[in-house]
Amino acid sequence: LVLTPTVSLDSNTFQAQWGQLAEASSWTLPIAGSPEPQAVVAHMGAQSVKCMAFGTVGQAHKFYFYGRESGGAVFLAELVLDLAQGQARATVKSAAAGMRARLAELLQAKVKAAL
Repeated sequence: LVLTPTVSLDSNTFQAQWGQLAEASSWTLPIAGSPEPQAVVAHMGAQSVKCMAFGTVGQAHKFYFYGRESGGAVFLAELVLDLAQGQARATVKSAAAGMRARLAELLQAKVKAAL
């Protein structure tokens, strides 16, 4: 899959779609150390995965990402870096039922590279 670098989505549309879309995939990865949120956002952005919002609460960094693959399938994702448990957890959603698993795998690979 190839992601489109010019995708754009406003926060109201993101929130509305997040509430309506079925979950595509959830996964957990081990993480080591304490990734800096800005570095994660920069890495993902360079991979055409855009950040809608991010923040830190306690020992958890939470991100909301989105992107579009070249065929037009849009995905939304929530990524939580739980530093206390040493885990990255993600939920990925997409309206493109046939692409959900592939989009989730693609995002997982990009998150692994960012960490």
